[in-house]
Amino acid sequence: MTRTLRELDAAAVLGEGKKLFDANKDVCRLLRYGVKEKEGAGKLNQIVWLIDWKNPEANDFAIAEEVSVKGELKSGLTLSLMQMVCAGCD
Repeated sequence: MTRTLRELDAAAVLGEGKKLFDANKDVCRLLRYGVKEKEGAGKLNQIVWLIDWKNPEANDFAIAEEVSVKGELKSGLTLSLMQMVCAGCD
């Protein structure tokens, strides 16, 4: 799960020529198609789904038209998605 969240966070990062449009496209791709993970050498890829598309009611979403951020600006996307993905984890 840590590698999955790292990949999601990397997709959302801006800078070094990466524009907001491209970051949004990369994040949307991961949300729609999942993140391919390998558990170890010689193992097949498996998909880690960030959204439960088969059971939409199992997801927990919060929608905001506008968000204000105070303090040091960091990506809150990973934290939000981690809460969404792990809402049913125990």
